[in-house]
Amino acid sequence: MSLIQVDGYNPLIVKGTKFSVKPEAIQNLLEYVGKPELLEDLLLGQFSPGDLFRVFKKSQLKISEKDLFYMVMAQAKQHIQAEHGEGFWVDHWTYTLDLIESYLAIYPEKKEKLLLMRILCPSLIIRILFIPEARNMSW
Repeated sequence: MSLIQVDGYNPLIVKGTKFSVKPEAIQNLLEYVGKPELLEDLLLGQFSPGDLFRVFKKSQLKISEKDLFYMVMAQAKQHIQAEHGEGFWVDHWTYTLDLIESYLAIYPEKKEKLLLMRILCPSLIIRILFIPEARNMSW
């Protein structure tokens, strides 16, 4: 759902996700590392969870990998990575509507809550301009 755009389209190429940490949060995280240079270099850019664990192995941690991972991810912002490619999957919006209709067929009393609740869901905007076919014809 997080890649469906407001217009109902979603991209053809999904590249996964990366994370980043605000520079002001990095120093606090480095207190738990014996060799902070590698982790600092990683946290200054975008990284994947796997990148974190690779650096943890080389950084002489003062706490468990799991604990430091949770601390980093609590400070991290997610960056969804996808591209337009050659087009969009337009039918996924239809699938989403099918899911909503199926849910409401089972729980009709929850319609108002479902449609009016605020959902914090990451989204993606790919700025591609589509020219209507009528305007695109040169003849």
